[in-house]
Amino acid sequence: MSKKKKKQTQPLSAQQFILTRARQLELGPCYISSDYETHPQKFIVITRRHKQGNLTAGFYLVDTGARGVMDSWHVFNVSKDDFEERLRATKDGWYWKMIEVPYELVHNYIYGSLEWAEEAGFQPCSSFTIDRNILEEDTENIPLIELEFGIDGKHFAVYKNDSEAERLNSIMSKHLEPGTFVCIKGSDKDFEEEYDDY
Repeated sequence: MSKKKKKQTQPLSAQQFILTRARQLELGPCYISSDYETHPQKFIVITRRHKQGNLTAGFYLVDTGARGVMDSWHVFNVSKDDFEERLRATKDGWYWKMIEVPYELVHNYIYGSLEWAEEAGFQPCSSFTIDRNILEEDTENIPLIELEFGIDGKHFAVYKNDSEAERLNSIMSKHLEPGTFVCIKGSDKDFEEEYDDY
């Protein structure tokens, strides 16, 4: 009699693992751009620890002015040295100094920005469908932190050129009342001064 062959289980791909098992991993260090209290765009990194010490991490560009999660990506099961090298490369590429913060803060910024953006008609980037699974679920187990979104209760979006301004205005005007949102042109440093003119 021939022996029955055992079915070999295929290892999960990085995406499959993140979709189904990332939340089972222990949370590791979390980081946010050091100017997060004054700048509408925050860069956030959330890590998860594998049993052998490697890290899976989600990287998120979050706009608390109007647009929510604008970009996200992940690294899967990399060594601590590899992760730190990627974190340095990201910092050098985006010119952000990163500081370590409690998970609850970045959780509230990400989920809060999603709700704020949805009000204005903006959806998160497509990659967030996968990368959101590196976060904890948004339940009452996570303490709620009161954070400011927009400026003085108004949605605002910074734009680079006229075509982008037209697109942003078109989206927000369909979902928000006149006078409750604004598009601002200018460098990231002087958006607050420009806002004063409205």
